[in-house]
Amino acid sequence: MTWPELLVSDKAMVSVYDVAPIMECDPQKLRDALDIDEERPVDQRRFPFPHCKVGNRRKIGREGFIRWMIGELNPATVIWKMKNRGDAD
Repeated sequence: MTWPELLVSDKAMVSVYDVAPIMECDPQKLRDALDIDEERPVDQRRFPFPHCKVGNRRKIGREGFIRWMIGELNPATVIWKMKNRGDAD
């Protein structure tokens, strides 16, 4: 998937195969990095966009990924918002 295709897509969740070309990385390496990231405490995660494991597949929230790519979403902002909402320690 290309950046313009992602922007006009109506999917709520996309796969690592959709976003890997946009991030210019290998889908397997991205999947591995997301798996490692999920094991970290929330305040130490490298990828602030929503992602989850569904069976043996990794799904990524399209809107959150787009916000992260354009710079609206960064780990510090996400943690600050979570702490002020009471979601994180």
